[in-house]
Amino acid sequence: MDLLNKQLFEANFTAISQQFIAWKEAKPDNKKLDSLAKCLFEIYIYANDLEIKSHTMQKQVNKFRHENLELKIKLQNNETK
Repeated sequence: MDLLNKQLFEANFTAISQQFIAWKEAKPDNKKLDSLAKCLFEIYIYANDLEIKSHTMQKQVNKFRHENLELKIKLQNNETK
């Protein structure tokens, strides 16, 4: 997720959360709202987990590309000797 998408996700989630909190304060004993709160939490955790996995994979790809470049340079240096 790039920075703009992350900011949009956070802004949307904040808007939904603030409205949800207002509803929950108005009806504290509403079981459906309790269930929806759990759903919102799970959605946020899921999105965060995907972002962490994506970030980790990107770091690994960058590391492999760097190692690949180093190996190519070594190979070229060995061939020129």
